[in-house]
Amino acid sequence: QLLDRYRLDELLSSNQETAVYRCQDMRLSVTGALKCLLEDDADKSDGNRKNAFLTSMRNLARLNHPNIVHLTNIETKNGLVFSVMEWLCGMTLRQHLIDMNETLTMPEILEIFISTAEAVASAHLMAIFHKQINPSNVFLNVLGTRLAPKILNFSATKDIERLDPIHELPFVSPEQFSDFNQVTAQSDIFSLCAT
Repeated sequence: QLLDRYRLDELLSSNQETAVYRCQDMRLSVTGALKCLLEDDADKSDGNRKNAFLTSMRNLARLNHPNIVHLTNIETKNGLVFSVMEWLCGMTLRQHLIDMNETLTMPEILEIFISTAEAVASAHLMAIFHKQINPSNVFLNVLGTRLAPKILNFSATKDIERLDPIHELPFVSPEQFSDFNQVTAQSDIFSLCAT
């Protein structure tokens, strides 16, 4: 239990930088997704990583769009740095394409693409760039019989060397290969179209 408020129920995913848990907000009695920044003893730039994480979470908090995951809290107490987001039911676009033994229909493809493009456009109006649109960052939230896309991981900050060569790198725009954070609206459009 974190800060006498969040009970961690299940590890959902982890990488070199973060871990994501299903959690219970004991104060509000709701399920959420808690994303925790992991410490890296070998990384002397932990302060920079913390600032980058908080900046990306604050950018996410500024975005209010039905196709962007909603941030409910960020905390930086007792050496912990984490954010809490709404709980989504479904799977990423990548998981759907791998796990489901069926293809998406043309109406589903159009809904996912148009909804995702509108969400990205709304962020660009606020000069906020995603930096890493790919099938792993488009979540297909189940709403009845619909798959409503939600974009995850806005304003990610990474070293190009830390990107997964199969699931992330192919979707990165050419200008980001020299500097991952050198991103424009056109970079996001490239990644969206590649996705």
